[in-house]
Amino acid sequence: MRLADEAGVRDRIVVLHSDLGVTPRGHTVEWPDTLELARAQAEHYGLPFEVRRAARWTSLVHRIRARGQFPNLFNRYCCVGRILQASDDLVP
Repeated sequence: MRLADEAGVRDRIVVLHSDLGVTPRGHTVEWPDTLELARAQAEHYGLPFEVRRAARWTSLVHRIRARGQFPNLFNRYCCVGRILQASDDLVP
């Protein structure tokens, strides 16, 4: 935050949580309290907080089933693609 303040760009920072969704049985895919922790960290720094979920897939579990392969070191589709797709409206 110090560097953002020094550069005068703090107003351009938005904390984005890319929600991983729920399983077909209704269980959250996130670690317990992940959303609450992310929100608390944003509040601590006085930053706006947004939650997004990829439109194409209901959850990470649904994406894994559709692809037929679990992510691994060489197939890290679960992170970057979801975040970029879900945050398109935040970047001008």
